[in-house]
Amino acid sequence: MPGPYTLLVPLKLGSVYRDRETLLADLVDIVNAECRALVEAGADFIQIDEPHSGMYAGSMPHFAKGVNRAVEGVTAKIAVHVCFGNLYGRPFSAVRDYRNLFPVVGDLAASQVVLEFANRGLDEPARWKDWPGHLELGAGVIDVKAFKAETAEEVAERIRALLRCLPAERLWLNPDCGFWETPRWVVKRKLTALVKGAEIVRGELGARTPRK
Repeated sequence: MPGPYTLLVPLKLGSVYRDRETLLADLVDIVNAECRALVEAGADFIQIDEPHSGMYAGSMPHFAKGVNRAVEGVTAKIAVHVCFGNLYGRPFSAVRDYRNLFPVVGDLAASQVVLEFANRGLDEPARWKDWPGHLELGAGVIDVKAFKAETAEEVAERIRALLRCLPAERLWLNPDCGFWETPRWVVKRKLTALVKGAEIVRGELGARTPRK
């Protein structure tokens, strides 16, 4: 579901809200109430979608604080997706990296952080040594901005690169962002490549596991 900063970005200050902090506080309360309602309805996994910090010109510590307040008291498993933009929009941030995210990612009240790699590449391997041990990574290995479908082997190669950074039990695989604007014909091909690419790597990992 959209997080408080996602909701804040397109809104303009005016006669009702004169400052962003007051507006943000009300949006945090709205998101929190919605998350609690989802849990009441049976949801046990909620992903909060937020733009990269370059979109709202805020610092990452404030970002973590806002997200944490939005999920306070929510008993579902929480994931946080840091988004660079959808199919038809330009990337949210001119600086398309996670350098300001890594130092504070452990402050997020989440079990998983979901990042994009297919469209921008895995070019920050040195930073992974500081990835908090309690966090899962939801890794985008499918490019939602391209109409060309990946092959299973291309997906497998992206997965192998990620496995050099963290163990398989903490790695989830997903598209970079949502498919809501991507044509269905290419979505089916991309999802097929995602599944088959994961099967290739699982087979390789299984072959390396010694039998008892």
